[in-house]
Amino acid sequence: MAHSCFRQGRTVLISAALRPLLGRSVDGPVGKVIDVLVVLAILFGVATSLGLGTRELNASLSHAFAVPDSYGVKITIIAGLMTVSTISAMTGLGRGIRALSLANIALSAGLLVLVLALGPTGDLLTTFGIGMRDYIGNFLPMSLATEGAPANTWDHEWIFFFWAWWIGWTPFVDIFIARISRGRTIRNVIAGAVAVPSLISFAWFAVFGGTSLQRELSGTVDVAGIAADTKSVATIEVLRTLPLTTIAVALLVPVMALLFITSADSASFMLGCTTSGGSMKPPRPLRLMWSFAAAFAAVLLLSGGQDSLRSTAVIAAVPFTLILLALCVALALSLWQDRPTRRGPEETSE
Repeated sequence: MAHSCFRQGRTVLISAALRPLLGRSVDGPVGKVIDVLVVLAILFGVATSLGLGTRELNASLSHAFAVPDSYGVKITIIAGLMTVSTISAMTGLGRGIRALSLANIALSAGLLVLVLALGPTGDLLTTFGIGMRDYIGNFLPMSLATEGAPANTWDHEWIFFFWAWWIGWTPFVDIFIARISRGRTIRNVIAGAVAVPSLISFAWFAVFGGTSLQRELSGTVDVAGIAADTKSVATIEVLRTLPLTTIAVALLVPVMALLFITSADSASFMLGCTTSGGSMKPPRPLRLMWSFAAAFAAVLLLSGGQDSLRSTAVIAAVPFTLILLALCVALALSLWQDRPTRRGPEETSE
């Protein structure tokens, strides 16, 4: 997307990035259909995240602070998150979205360092090394693992739901990263959007996953049993085995809330870009309208609960998978067209 926009001079639209492959057809109905699918994928992906996240957040508040676990509270949480994300989206990338993102990073880093320092630090460092080794060694075979699995199993859920969920996030994430990548090289973007976040994710999973595994194996907390019902409650129970429990739990709730808010405000901004013809600065009324799309999560939550949210993510992601494959081909063609041409001796001497 960034290469298409800033090197080729196209708009910030996924349909425009497909021009090297589809040609002028992206200016007609084909391009419109692609952009509609982009909007649906972003909307359903964020709605699914907010809906499932609201469920986890409500369970955390109920477990830690005796807040009722009910649909009324869930709707209140969604309304509160939507209000903050709307204010953030209206102020733009350089102000509200940036400020909340920095706050989210600071609180998340504080929680990570706290658990690393107070938990089984030696075991966590070992887990980090083993995890990286296994990730690198199994990346290709696990990425291509599509073997069938019986319904109602973890393998079945992982292969279909989580892959679909992440695919549903791709149009929002790639447009957002493209939007903030002006003036950077492809190498910079790969380092900043792939390499560094991956290393941070390794550390995050090693610290929190490693602490949970240690507590499970030692019999201190039945993590698997608790997580089977509500994952966030299992997180709280693990944190309660550490010193300074109050601080750790107090950090957890705002971290969870900010994760959802920063996703929703960025998504509404990108939806505004897509539905305003690829404008870098979508009109505020359009951003406001898409900010309220978060309420869609409440409708799904009330109508069908968790199963409805999961089905919606899969439905939105399936058609966009073909677009992702097309984008890979279009990028290769675009880079080939943009390659440096070899000049002759006369041109070089000039």
